[in-house]
Amino acid sequence: MKGCRGWWIILLCACAPARTAVLVETIQVEMQRTPQIVPVTGSVERVGSIAWFAGELAEPHAARARLGQRLHVRVAASGERCLGQIRELIPSQGGVRLRLELECRAPIPPTTTGVAEWIAGERFGIFVPREALQSNQDGAWIWIVQAGVARRQTVRLGSAYLGAVEIVAGLDGGEQVIIAADRKLTERQLIRTH
Repeated sequence: MKGCRGWWIILLCACAPARTAVLVETIQVEMQRTPQIVPVTGSVERVGSIAWFAGELAEPHAARARLGQRLHVRVAASGERCLGQIRELIPSQGGVRLRLELECRAPIPPTTTGVAEWIAGERFGIFVPREALQSNQDGAWIWIVQAGVARRQTVRLGSAYLGAVEIVAGLDGGEQVIIAADRKLTERQLIRTH
C-alpha cells in the first residue's frame, strides 16, 4: 500500500487542469488633482456660421465668471465637445446668464441643447478609464490585479470627466486596475500583464 500512495498523487496531478494566465492591460491608479465641474445646461443655436451657447450660471460660481474665459460645451445633437469663449455676461436673479461663442468641428443644427463644463475648483480623487468599468443591476465593479490574480472589486462611482469616471469608494490608490482583457475574467484567475 505504501507504494500506491505516491502513484495516486501523480495521477491526481496529471488530471488537474492547468491554469493559464490571461493577458491583460493594466494601469496603476493614484490619487490625483482633478477639476470639480459644475454642469451648466443651456441652449445651442447656430446664427449663420457661428454657434452660440446660452445658459445660467448660479452663485457662488457666477462671481468668478469673466469675459474671454474658455469653457467646454458638449452639444447634444452631435455629442461633440466644443470649446467656447464667454462673450456676454448678463446679471440675473441668483447668478449670471452666459453667452459663449463656440468652436465646433461637427455641423450644428439651427437649435439644440448643450451642457457647459464650469470648472469650480480642484479636488483630489481616483479616476479610472470608462472601459475598465463593468456594471449590472447590482452595481459597478472593476477588476484589479492582486498577487498575480484577478480580483473583482465593487466600487461606487462619482462624476465623469474626459473619458474617465471617479471612484469615490472601493479603491485607495496604488491598485493595478485591469482596463483591457482578451477574454472574460473570473475571480482568482491568473493574470499576465503587458
